[in-house]
Amino acid sequence: MRPLLSSRPGFLRCLLCLAAIGAGQAGALAAPPAEPYGRNFVRAGASWPAEVAVVPAPPAATDPALVEQLRERMAELERRDGPFAASLSEPLSDLARALDGLGLVDEARAQRARAIHLVRINAGLQSPDQLPMLREQLAADRRAGDFQTLDERYEYYHRLLGNGLPPYTPERFAATLDYLRWQREALRRELTGDPVERLAAAMRLADGLLERLPPGEQRVEAALSQLRNYYLLADLVDPPRDLNDWDEWGFGGRRPRSEFDEIDPRRERLRNLRRGLQSRGDDLLGDLLADAADLDPAGRARLLRERADWLQWWGRAAAARELYRRSWDVLVGAGLQTVAAQWYGEPRPLPDNGVFLGVADTFVDGASLDIEVDAGGAARATLLEDAQDLPRGARSLTRRLRQTRFRPALVDGEPVASRRTGVRFLLPE
Repeated sequence: MRPLLSSRPGFLRCLLCLAAIGAGQAGALAAPPAEPYGRNFVRAGASWPAEVAVVPAPPAATDPALVEQLRERMAELERRDGPFAASLSEPLSDLARALDGLGLVDEARAQRARAIHLVRINAGLQSPDQLPMLREQLAADRRAGDFQTLDERYEYYHRLLGNGLPPYTPERFAATLDYLRWQREALRRELTGDPVERLAAAMRLADGLLERLPPGEQRVEAALSQLRNYYLLADLVDPPRDLNDWDEWGFGGRRPRSEFDEIDPRRERLRNLRRGLQSRGDDLLGDLLADAADLDPAGRARLLRERADWLQWWGRAAAARELYRRSWDVLVGAGLQTVAAQWYGEPRPLPDNGVFLGVADTFVDGASLDIEVDAGGAARATLLEDAQDLPRGARSLTRRLRQTRFRPALVDGEPVASRRTGVRFLLPE
């Protein structure tokens, strides 16, 4: 699994300009964010459905005779109706699915693309009739690992379903949230294009949603998607504590000041993006809570927890403690003790939303550890296995867990120190 901070020269140059944020800005963010949990290890059993793409199941095996029957049917329809007839779209889709089942991926793509093209010719470029086929194309691209094509196809899919504009029907809103999720995945996959502009565009899109949506569930989901963007932005452009210490970035040496002067306009834009990010995340959820009168108790408690997690990740344990207590009180006051126990019965590494998950398709067994987490969310870990017998990534788990901030366990709403033994962590394959 590759880290978000690439070794590509263009990406390094982009991040070099980010590192030149002024001393006043650095002072406003004295406590840097913690280890981006999820990138280099995950706890066994952890899952984040809102942030992880659904991996399409492989197509069912196809009888070769069926494919030949479908080919003959297509030839007959073309002779009868012509090569551009609307009647060809559905049989072409059937043929594409059958070809997928034979493993003939390229031919399946070509037939499905032709089916979509025929819908556009006969029903118009914006016809919703192409959506089922387009979704099948998205699934086929993901199965094939063709993420660059998937990126391009997501742009068209998003435009077809409203481009993030109202009306926010369930289908259109779900498509916009999935598009925002994809932009974060594309960033982690280091696809072509300017990574900072990709993230900035996603943030603008989420801001537009938040401006237009009334209070309610959709606005909450849009805000939490934006918060995940903020987590990535904090990690992407977090400057070194010593602005002259480029070795902290692993760049292997210092760059002359003149190199920054050449790209000053872009540096200024990126500085503005990063300015006050911690407060922006806090304000985002604070404003949401102010409009949360119509949310059920579990929804309000969730927002309080998310706000507390954000501040805890930045090292603001005192402010987070009060929010965790309020979240607990809302749940218990509504008779949701079981939910409170699920959320706060044991410490959780942060951020607990999967936004930093790497791009490995599978994870492998890593190591078991004893973990002690104090009431402030700081952890100490001890390997339960001989380090010499573990893979390299597993040997660094104790150090990485010390750099990870945790949501502490709560008892009667108060953070407490806790210990867990035999906690299993997985590593990217």
